[in-house]
Amino acid sequence: HEECDEDEIKDRFGEFGPLKEIRLNLDHRTGYVKGYAIVEYESYGDAKAAVDNLNGQELMGQNLAVSFAFLKPRK
Repeated sequence: HEECDEDEIKDRFGEFGPLKEIRLNLDHRTGYVKGYAIVEYESYGDAKAAVDNLNGQELMGQNLAVSFAFLKPRK
């Protein structure tokens, strides 16, 4: 949802374990969220629980598509 904020993400995704970081990308023209967020957990098990339980669920009237995204390690 374009008006979703970090607190909404923390509330929903924090149910599955401690969050390390949340990144919401904003559209600089409108100031609204672009429609996706990156949520980083302290552990793989917590992340897996979030993916298994939240994928397809609703947040602010929108269906969530929750999956893993892995970044290459920094050199």
